[in-house]
Amino acid sequence: MSIRVLGAAFILLLSGILLLSVGAEFNHRWETYSRASRSVAAEALIQAEFALAGALTVERGPLNQALRSAAPATDEVIREYQKNRAASDAALGALEEMGAGTGSGPGMRLAELRQRLDGARAKAMEAWSKPRDDRPAGIA
Repeated sequence: MSIRVLGAAFILLLSGILLLSVGAEFNHRWETYSRASRSVAAEALIQAEFALAGALTVERGPLNQALRSAAPATDEVIREYQKNRAASDAALGALEEMGAGTGSGPGMRLAELRQRLDGARAKAMEAWSKPRDDRPAGIA
């Protein structure tokens, strides 16, 4: 073998090693980026879930006030409830949009949550229009 062939083989070997190390580094960086992207998405989902939980908690304030009072709900309480309900619906809608296109998992549970929430709201609205003695015990 001539020196020229050995030199070319050595350069090819070094080039191969360099390409392998660049490929390994690229793979490592891509995995780090992918994990970071998944973490950002998970954090946004958690923030949306906390926003929904907070909105539902605030919604219950005037609702419980109306259900515990002796008289039927006043217009002021109903307006406050409707404002809080709109905020809750917006938070739930935002959470549903984040899960759009999944077809299963959290999206399916959100649909069930919306149904249960609508049922509870209807039951509460029916109860708060009645005098306190005609309401079911523990409705609040």
